[in-house]
Amino acid sequence: MKRDTTTGPNGFGQLLPSWLERITQVLLQCSGVLIVLMALVYTYGSLRRYIFLSPDDYAYLVVAASMLGCVVFSLAGVQTLRKQITVDFVGQYFPKALREIISNIAGPIFGLVFCIPLAYTSWNEALYAFRSSQHTIVAVAIPTFPFKILVPILVGLLTLVLIAQLWLYLASYIRGRHSD
Repeated sequence: MKRDTTTGPNGFGQLLPSWLERITQVLLQCSGVLIVLMALVYTYGSLRRYIFLSPDDYAYLVVAASMLGCVVFSLAGVQTLRKQITVDFVGQYFPKALREIISNIAGPIFGLVFCIPLAYTSWNEALYAFRSSQHTIVAVAIPTFPFKILVPILVGLLTLVLIAQLWLYLASYIRGRHSD
């Protein structure tokens, strides 16, 4: 009996999206924790600066690092929920078939056109930061490699999410055509 790789409890077509969904949900939760941390640290920094007239440079550094993490951690998770690449504003005026093509085919393809070069070029930046022991120029010298490596890894995850969404849509469309 031929194994169906696009469906079923152990099929690769369902296994990959389920793992991607789990990973992206954890990253979305991490992003939420970073937002709370960012708010607390920013409040602390503001109180020190404006009430006690004793600015804390480390507070703003933590906020900047948290902001980067907040953005890159949430990218793939938001796209997994299909809330990122959409055409909501003008999409309501299009026919259903055109909306479906835009959101399920064109959107992921345009996302891939953006994500693949970004992931590729940011790897080079991260490797350069690692090889040259690049550090920040602030009150405390922090290596930039850990922050720069997050971008290609998490944009690469977004790329996998887009590929999986495109693949699953095309597989379901082809399966639907064969059943007619």
